[in-house]
Amino acid sequence: VGWLRPTPTPAATSRQRVLLWHQAMEETLAPGVQRHATQAAIAPDGSSIVYSDSLGDGVQLLRKLRDESDPTPLVGTEGGVSPFFSPDGGWIGYATTDGRLRKVPVAGGGSVTLSDELHGIYTAAGWLDDGTIIFVDSKINLRRIPANGGTAELLPGGGSGRVNTAHIWPIPGSRGFLYTQCPGGNCAISSDVHVYDLATDSSRVLVERAAGAWYAATGHLLYTDRTGGVYAAGFDSDRLTLTTGAIPVIDGVQPLGFTISRSGSVLYSLAGGARSQAELVWVSRTGAVEPVDPDWRGRFEYPAISPDGDALAVSLTEGSTHLWIRRSDGTRQKLTQDGTVNWRPVWSRDGLSIAYVSNSGREGTELLKAYRMPVDGSAPAEMILDYGFGLWEVELSPDQQWLVVRSDEGGGNGNIRARRLGGDTALVPLVVGDPIQTQIALSPDGQWLAYSSDETGKMEVYVTSFPVPGAHRLVSRGGGIEARWAHSGRELFFKSGGQLVAVDVPPGPSFSPGVPRPLFPLAGYREARNRQQYDVSPDDSRFLLIRELGGGESREVVYVENWLTELKAMVKQ
Repeated sequence: VGWLRPTPTPAATSRQRVLLWHQAMEETLAPGVQRHATQAAIAPDGSSIVYSDSLGDGVQLLRKLRDESDPTPLVGTEGGVSPFFSPDGGWIGYATTDGRLRKVPVAGGGSVTLSDELHGIYTAAGWLDDGTIIFVDSKINLRRIPANGGTAELLPGGGSGRVNTAHIWPIPGSRGFLYTQCPGGNCAISSDVHVYDLATDSSRVLVERAAGAWYAATGHLLYTDRTGGVYAAGFDSDRLTLTTGAIPVIDGVQPLGFTISRSGSVLYSLAGGARSQAELVWVSRTGAVEPVDPDWRGRFEYPAISPDGDALAVSLTEGSTHLWIRRSDGTRQKLTQDGTVNWRPVWSRDGLSIAYVSNSGREGTELLKAYRMPVDGSAPAEMILDYGFGLWEVELSPDQQWLVVRSDEGGGNGNIRARRLGGDTALVPLVVGDPIQTQIALSPDGQWLAYSSDETGKMEVYVTSFPVPGAHRLVSRGGGIEARWAHSGRELFFKSGGQLVAVDVPPGPSFSPGVPRPLFPLAGYREARNRQQYDVSPDDSRFLLIRELGGGESREVVYVENWLTELKAMVKQ
């Protein structure tokens, strides 16, 4: 009799392009992203989507039901990013931009704070079937906390220091979880998918050079490749091992721009969003804009103007990231040829060479070193510092006697040190300690060092003396990043409150800054958390910035219901 029963017909897969959020989050693998966060989550039964979007002056979580056209803001979720559902769909967990792990009932009600230890940049978290939540703490460690509240337990097998975690996905049954780690502390350089075994408190790499992994109810590991696209491989959720090779299942998906529900609904962003294309522009003190080269567009990062203003250096990502020189006559020159990451250039005072950081040509290496190279390409790059923790920024003193560098040194705090380029080349501390220090800038006379720090819990601009550090003077008020000096030495520029601002610096042996005054709004221009994304012209009359193309609009997003039917067909299951 059983043989005569009709075979159930699998539900048909439906696919549609949707507009959910108005402001897409930054690509996790892009250089200089402000925060590693996911945009959306689908309820386990596919009945709703929760996502983070710009609302007012910040971000907030919104919930859209399957059959409703308009979303509903979730009250009390201001600052919410990286949403994730509880296994039963009754709660939504999320991170906040001020470093808290919270949850809110789907049916409505107040949000509950579970931990104040969440990392402010790496906001990944996931809810296990056993009622615990995995998250990344302020020291970049993996922790596990009861979803009903309690003490967060350290997970010793997840790595720490320069190994950052960008994504977490639970495996059903609480046997373990999938997560993405970025060796060297920067996902723009490298990332691998790991699996954490909670029974043994150990982890191992599952897929090298992948970004983001998810478990599908068909028994497959899904992951996005660093260059885009979703792949599927058989996965044993008991032994936490791959059982087959991987095959491509969705083309053109943004790395980490994918999510799936237990019921088989998926949501993904297509590659080629606003951040993929940008242009270099000159912006006057009043905000007037003039393109540098209308025919040159791409993924630009960290521009630097030559001392005479006749050329600029900039990183351009086209698979690998390399330094380019553009001169005022319109000619362009690809300066670096080796390595996969070459960025954050700084010109020598004579304009004949550029110092920068690079991964020295070894594919997948996690340590960046400092190099110097003639801008005419007449000689190969010379390594000027190999530091065991890797380097994220370099500055050359105006007299060419000092090299200033920033390195995370295993704790993610961004210590700033200096060394002479001749004679005694021992590294000496300038700004070290627990706070995050970043975005270093030496004054034109070489007497002052500006930098950003979260010493107060918020990124602010500080200045200290150089080369012998003294008192650390707070310059910004209510937030500040990306300080640059005027070539006259009489002003300090930085970004604050969505504006480029200027502070007068009177002459004299002491540093006595004036009150910040706004110059122009920065909407649509690129920012970064680890190096300045603009430079100042030699006459201090205009600024070189990177303008996003597309106005920061949402990327193309696709929503698919009953996708597991399609997945089974593709993997021949």
